[in-house]
Amino acid sequence: MAKELKDEQIEALADYFSTKPGHSHRVRDKALAAVGEYIFLKGNQFSGIPACASCHGEQGLCTEQLLRLAGQHKRYVADQMEAFDQRVRNNDNAIMHAIASKLTELEIAGVSL
Repeated sequence: MAKELKDEQIEALADYFSTKPGHSHRVRDKALAAVGEYIFLKGNQFSGIPACASCHGEQGLCTEQLLRLAGQHKRYVADQMEAFDQRVRNNDNAIMHAIASKLTELEIAGVSL
C-alpha cells in the first residue's frame, strides 16, 4: 500500500501519526507487568538482553530512528518478537534478532503488556 507514496506523503503521514497519543491497556497480571518493566528499563544482564529503553526511549515513546513501543497491542509486540527471532521480520535484523532470540516466553509476555 505504501509502495506508491511519494516522500512528501510519507513525511505528512509520519507527522500526522506522531501526534497521536499512545493507548494504555488495563494490566491484569501486575507481577508479569513487573517482569516486563524490569526488562524494559534494565534488561537482563544474565542473558545479555539490553534494556528496551536504551534504544526505544525511557518511556517507549520512540526515538528519531526507532519506533514507538508504548501503547502497542500486546499481541502485536509478542508477534514482532517472534518474527525477529525467526528472522521473518528483518528490518534492524542484526540487533533485534540478537535480542529476540534471547528472550524467554515469560520476558516476551511481560514486555508485551
